[in-house]
Amino acid sequence: MAGMNPFSELEAKNSDLKILLIMSSPEELRPFLHTIRHCRASFHGRKAWSFQGHDFTGLALMAGMGGTAPAELTVRAIPAVAPDIVVVAGFGGALTAQPAPGGLLIASECWHWGSTGLSQVDFSSPAPPQVLASLLQGQGLMISTGAMITTPSVTPKASLPARIFRLPQPILDMETAPVADVVRTFQLPFLAVRAVTDGAGEEIQQFLADIINRHRGVPLSRLIPALCAAPHRIGYCFHLWRRSLVAGRNLAKALILIMEFLAHQSPSLISS
Repeated sequence: MAGMNPFSELEAKNSDLKILLIMSSPEELRPFLHTIRHCRASFHGRKAWSFQGHDFTGLALMAGMGGTAPAELTVRAIPAVAPDIVVVAGFGGALTAQPAPGGLLIASECWHWGSTGLSQVDFSSPAPPQVLASLLQGQGLMISTGAMITTPSVTPKASLPARIFRLPQPILDMETAPVADVVRTFQLPFLAVRAVTDGAGEEIQQFLADIINRHRGVPLSRLIPALCAAPHRIGYCFHLWRRSLVAGRNLAKALILIMEFLAHQSPSLISS
């Protein structure tokens, strides 16, 4: 989409809240697109969709799972889109009993775990996370606030230090912290929302972790041979697929409600 207006196919009012939405996989993004007016686009070779709701417009980018692409795309997209808010949303793995699978978490803290240890990433939220959580709880969603911990790859939970488990309702992902770091340099509000697919004590099986870590996604061209080599893996993938359906629906509902809420707040609530 270089050199093109990301919103050329959608009519946006000057007063609309403009949102940049970063997600990593089709399973995360499709339920959201099913609930909102949108049109297909592209951005620097990545799949993208312009979307429009009540008093807000946005560009959704599918950045892939982890790696450098999410942060690099954010660096390019912010000047092109000129968003009021940047949102990272997707699936995550819980480290404690809550949130349970299908439940949601809004980041009140953001951390990065890597070769240099655990470090916190500061960000400015467009609204108090607890206010947003209370709003969604009132709409029947299981949601709370807590810590998101970004790892550079799919990482066994059992290998993480005890300190991480003591953070408030910690959830693992592979994109949030690097994007939050970029957004901070542009002095924009940042929001992260995750839906749990694997609960406390559940690990991503090694064959799937290897595919994700190598290909930054789960391409069928890699998944099918892995299942053919060990058919017993099909049951596990079906289990995760069912989890992702529930998580995706809940995430989509939460995102729409949050965007509508933020679009109708006074400008003073949206941090600058």
